[in-house]
Amino acid sequence: MKTLKSITYTFLILVLAFSCTSTLDENDLIEPNRTTETSASAKIVVEVVKSHIKPDGTFFNADNPESSMTFDLGFKLSYPVTLSYNNGTKVEINSIEDLASIAKEITQTNFIDGVSFPFEVDVAGVTQTISDENSFIDLINSYDTDNDGTINYQDTDDDGDGASDASEDQNNDGDSTNDDADDDGTPNYLDTDSDNDGQLDQDEDNDGDGDFTNDDSDNDGIPDYTDSDSDNDGTDDGEDSDDDNDGINDEDETNGDTDTDGDGIVDNADTDDDDDDDDDDDDDGTSDDQDDFPLDDTEDTDTDGDGTGDNADTDDDNDGTSDDQDDFPLDDTEDTDTDGDGTGDNADTDDDNDGTPDDQDDFPLDASEDTDTDGDGIGNNADTDDDNDGTSDDQDNFPLDPTKQ
Repeated sequence: MKTLKSITYTFLILVLAFSCTSTLDENDLIEPNRTTETSASAKIVVEVVKSHIKPDGTFFNADNPESSMTFDLGFKLSYPVTLSYNNGTKVEINSIEDLASIAKEITQTNFIDGVSFPFEVDVAGVTQTISDENSFIDLINSYDTDNDGTINYQDTDDDGDGASDASEDQNNDGDSTNDDADDDGTPNYLDTDSDNDGQLDQDEDNDGDGDFTNDDSDNDGIPDYTDSDSDNDGTDDGEDSDDDNDGINDEDETNGDTDTDGDGIVDNADTDDDDDDDDDDDDDGTSDDQDDFPLDDTEDTDTDGDGTGDNADTDDDNDGTSDDQDDFPLDDTEDTDTDGDGTGDNADTDDDNDGTPDDQDDFPLDASEDTDTDGDGIGNNADTDDDNDGTSDDQDNFPLDPTKQ
């Protein structure tokens, strides 16, 4: 009898152990507790991805869709990741394509503003765990390719080469992530030597106008900074001493010490550069000694000395206001003349010419107003209650005194 009981107990123990083991096998991959929190960083990620997709939700850089994150943020997500909308709805993301589908649909009133922590990211092949919003925003704020203090997704010139990211969009499709002239895996806007010719992009400004993206020395339709042989002479620019093949050494052009006619006077100081007894080499009506561009008949003046003639320059005085909006396009101290009296507002003591000096005028740029008794932003001429005492001026015996009516 004891033997039977012993066998029975042993059987029950084995059944219980097997049941527990089976249960453990089914649940041994239980995920750790996750909490969904409001996350400005999640919102940033989705907005960055949206900036790199077309209206239909497909990527500009179809060959490398992850570039929509890695190039601007320096990492990619390890999926799945759970995001949440501003209305509390949660959605699980299992791929960059899923994220693009979400990004395509966000609006100002329906957007992602949360994420479930923790989750993992891939930073240059290294897995990191993001456990809270602080570590998430620290990750985003750490990616600054040119170390200029402006993080990539906010930087208009990520590689610090002097050309905006937008201007390095070589194929002009509205996105810079898929432009990689030398196919080295680094897009032009992050590459300081886009054509890998040994010469920095900023040093390929062969016309000296401060913008290397508009130079095409051999007129082949490929800008010099993405053309490893910009003058088509068979020598890579990094080894070529005359990149634009104009017969003038690059160093001489850069330093401005060229002496075309060999008379011992450098061209910058020579009124007859080519020694042909012609004091107006480009026949533009301006003598060489008064012509900022003696060999260019389309230009003769460079007011701000930036290397671009006034005819082509959209801001002749380089004051930050374009000529078509500048009342004084050749004076870098002025750009506005509110009252049209010929004196710029910076020098004018009565900008609106209403007879009240600017320093006594509550509305120095509005000729119809000069006083705002109650400081409500509405001038007395237009204000129906100048002293803001609740009694309209036409019924107020003391319209400028709020203590009396």
